[in-house]
Parts: sequence; structure tokens; C-alpha cells
Amino acid sequence: MKDDHTPITPSSPRVGSAVIMAFPVDREVQFVRDTAHRLLHREGAARLKFWKTEKNRLYGRLQVRGLTASAIDAEIQRFAAAVHAEMQAIAAAPDDHANSPGGAA
Repeated sequence: MKDDHTPITPSSPRVGSAVIMAFPVDREVQFVRDTAHRLLHREGAARLKFWKTEKNRLYGRLQVRGLTASAIDAEIQRFAAAVHAEMQAIAAAPDDHANSPGGAA
């Protein structure tokens, strides 16, 4: 049965007659929060190395899902924006944030 509400984009990989739609990484709330916390607990070169490693892992994970390079870059940009927003939320309310289910992600 075809779902007319599912957008089919050029970057959507096909398997036979099915279209695989990747779940947006920036909506993986726990992944965004964990990454933000880990970044906040590192400084300087260690922070930069961690971020580059996470981006490379994410790139590989999305490649395995069959996304194109441009789709992967867009996903990584959205993920980076979500992580940045989460870091700002944590910094704005460091005492309350750990106990609340909210946040930018």
C-alpha cells in the first residue's frame, strides 16, 4: 500500500520497490543530549577531537543507511544545530536541566 504522505526525495535510497526513509538524527533526543553533555565536559583540543570523531561516526552510520553525501551533510548540519541548542539550554539552566525532560532537542 502506497502512503501518499511520504515524501520521496532524490536522496531517498530505494530497495526494490520500497523507499527507505531515514529518521532525522537531530530528533534522536538522547543522542543529541549525550553529545551535548560530553562536549560540555571537554575543553580545547579534546572537545574538537570528540566532535570530529562523532561527526565521522555519524557520517558512516548515515552512509550505511544509503544516504547521499549531500543528504548526510544536511543531516549533520541539523544534528550540529540541535547539539548546539542543547548545550545552550544546559548552560542557561545547569541546575534545573538535569531533572527536566525538556530541552532544545
